[in-house]
Parts: sequence; C-alpha cells; structure tokens
Amino acid sequence: MKNYYRILNVRLNATDDEIKNSYRTLAKRFHPDINPGNTEAAKRFADINEAYTVLSDAKSRSEYNALLQRATAPRRNAPPYADMNAQYQAQYQAQVQAQVQAQVQSQLTGVRDRAYKEGYARGIKESQNAAKKVILSENEKAKQKISEYRNDRSALEQELFERDRSLSQANERIQDLEVQLQWLRKASYGKVEQTDILRERTEKSQAIAHELQLKIDRLGTDPVAVKNNPSAQFDKQKAVSNTLVDINKRLSALDLELTEWEADNKRIRQKEENAEMLSSMEKRAEEWAKKTKADHRLAKSTHYGTLGVLIWATEEEIDAEFEKLSRKYNDKKDAENAEKLQKLKEAYAVLADPKKRKEYNSSIGYSSDRIVNERRLINENKHVQEEYRDKLAAKEFWKYFDELSSLALSGDADAQNTLGEIYYNGKNIERDVVQAVYWFREAVAQKHPAAIYNLGICYLEGEGVGKNRSIGFGFLRQATNLGYAPPAQ
Repeated sequence: MKNYYRILNVRLNATDDEIKNSYRTLAKRFHPDINPGNTEAAKRFADINEAYTVLSDAKSRSEYNALLQRATAPRRNAPPYADMNAQYQAQYQAQVQAQVQAQVQSQLTGVRDRAYKEGYARGIKESQNAAKKVILSENEKAKQKISEYRNDRSALEQELFERDRSLSQANERIQDLEVQLQWLRKASYGKVEQTDILRERTEKSQAIAHELQLKIDRLGTDPVAVKNNPSAQFDKQKAVSNTLVDINKRLSALDLELTEWEADNKRIRQKEENAEMLSSMEKRAEEWAKKTKADHRLAKSTHYGTLGVLIWATEEEIDAEFEKLSRKYNDKKDAENAEKLQKLKEAYAVLADPKKRKEYNSSIGYSSDRIVNERRLINENKHVQEEYRDKLAAKEFWKYFDELSSLALSGDADAQNTLGEIYYNGKNIERDVVQAVYWFREAVAQKHPAAIYNLGICYLEGEGVGKNRSIGFGFLRQATNLGYAPPAQ
C-alpha cells in the first residue's frame, strides 16, 4: 500500500495547508513540462497527484488513514474472521485505488489540457509580441529611410539649385566676356578701317600735289613756251598762282571731307556701342529675370510666397508687402479673403520676428549665410537692372509687371490672369505661352471666368498645351456659363 504522506513528504497529522504547500512544491519540481522525456519524473508526478487527491479531501483522507492504520498495525490476536475482513479490505482498497487512479488520470488530462492551452496561448502571445517588435523595427527603419530620403532630396535640390546658380553666373560671365571681345574686335576693326581710309586719302592728296607740282615744273622749265610767248614769265606766274589756289581748294575740300568722315564714323561707332551695350544689358536682365522667376517658385509654397516676396527679402520689403496685402484683403469681406488674410497674418507673425524667421528659414533649408549672399547678388545686380530699365521706354511697364507678379504669387486670381495675358500677348515682354498657360491654370483653380476662357483659347490654338478642341470648347462654355463675355476684337 502506498504511503501518501511519505510521497508528499508530510507528517500524518499535517494540516491541509501543509499538504497543499508540499504538493505545489513537488508538482512544480516533477512536472512533465519541466522534465520532458523523464519517465521517473512523470511517474513521481502521477503519485504526487494521486496522494494529493486523496489527502486533500477530508472524507477520503479519513478512510485512507483507517486503511493505512490497519495495514501497518500488528496482526497478532486477529479474530477468526480476519481473512474475511482482509478480503473486504482488499476489495475496498482496489476500489479506492481505481477511484484514485481515475481521479489522477482526470487530473493529468486536465493538466495536459491546461498546459497545451497555456502553451498555445503563450506561443500566440509570444508570436504577436515578436511580430510587433518586427513591425516596429521595420517601421523605424522605414521612417529612417524616409528621413534619409528627404534629407538626401533636400541636399540634392540644394545642390542642383547651387549648380543652376553657378551655371547661370558662368553663362552670364561668358556673355559679358563675349560682348567685351566683340567690342574689342569692332573697336580694332574701326581703327584699322579709319587708318586705311586716312592712308588712302593722304596718298590721294599726295598724288594730286605731285601732279600739280609737275605742272608747275613744266611751266617753269619749258624753253619753247618762253621763246614763242614773250609774256611767258607773266603766264608762268599766273599759272603757278592759279595752280596753288587750286591745290589749296582741293586740300581744303579734302580736309573737310576727312573731318566729316571722322565725325560720321564716331557717331556710327557710338551708336553701335550703345546698341551692343543695350543688347548685353538686355541679355543680363533676361538671365536675372529667369533667376528671379526660379526664386519666386522656390518661395511659392512657403510663408514668403503667402506674402508675395522672395526668401531673401528684407524686413522693410516684408512689412511693405504685408501692409499692402492687408489693405487689399480687408477691403473684401467675403470668407475666401478672410481666410487669405488669416494666412497672411500667420505668415507675417513668423517672418516679422527675427528669431522665428531664422528658425523657419532653417526648417525649409536656407541658412543665414545663403540669404546674405543672395541679398549681395541682388544689390550687385540692382544698378544694372536700374540702368537697363532707364534705357527702356517701358520702364513703367516693369514697375507694373513687378507689382502684378507679387499679387499673382500671393494668390490673386485677377493678377494671375492678367500676368498670363501679358505673357500670351508678348507686349513689352518676350512672348512665353508656356508661362501664360501656367498663370491661367493658377487662376482657373480659383474659377476665374476670364482665365477659363483664355485657357480654352490656348487649347483651341495648341499654344502652351497640346491642341484639343473638345477641351478648349469645354472651357469656353464653362466661362460663358459663369457670365463671361470676351472683349471685342
């Protein structure tokens, strides 16, 4: 007979708590999950469960104690019916053992089920945790790659911008050198031409003078003329006098002709030099206009674009544009202009504060040194621009054009459409239908009727966009539905 107290390592009079604590300790030590493949441990674990099943129940423990006491008691003085009792006891003990084994088997099955469920749940949880870790790791890697891509893209855009700027400056320098070289060539050519003409004139004068001198010599040395003509000496003096007068007249006419030619040549040279200078300044102005246009595109999506100024604008320029646009938006009380005014104030609040502006410039990738350098370039080019515009009859047009460009960049639909019409018509400016289509589309986004009509014309004519009559007529109908009537031609 198994001694359950000995299996659980407790005393016969052990309390229920002592039995429970001992059971837990031994069950953890000999659990199959802790001892995989160990048959002895599995057998010991089964005995421990069997012992605890009996001893944890008060009734079964009491019955077990009675059996254990009889089993361990001496068999002296046994009554005659001891064999019968022994048979009953054996049957009872077999029944108890069968019951205990059934309970142990049930508990083992429960333990296995719980262990399987716990292991399955633990595996699912561990898998989920591992998957979360992998996802977090991959997300971090993706964020890092995105950040690196953005940084690389920003650096690349900066490098491309600087290269374009350097290329533009190099082209400008090459053009200046070519103009200077042309001036030198033409100046040298003019001098050579003038020298050749003077030499030719001088040689011609010398030939005339030599011819007259021969005539004088013949008159003074011909003896026949003196013998046949008594008044030869008088005639000789008269001929010499007339010849000298003729020579003086011819020389005076030649001097006057040379003087007039020199004056004409000087005027022609000055005119050519002025034309070449104006052409050179015009080319430089065009290059600067392209650079300024690129600078405006860079500023468009920033607070600077909201104010309609460049990123390197001065504090005075920012204040002036804010004041001008504030008055414009305040005059219109609709919701759209109220929203624009709010964005304008937000942008000005950042750019008017030196510290906030510096932080904002850094956030969009522009250092203080670069802004200072851009302002220096603007100042260096300013006098060239002023001189060029002073030489043009359309000086007022450029002033109007600059104001219109600022309004267009700030989002004014009327200004955008007008600017597009200027580019499209090519009046006072080089015709650029691609640029015209760009500004028409900016105004069309705000449902500007005239811009919708103008964009339709571009599609009909195939200027600045691919020719498409259906799209063109669609825009024209849309403009008509909005109440737009094209001006009379």
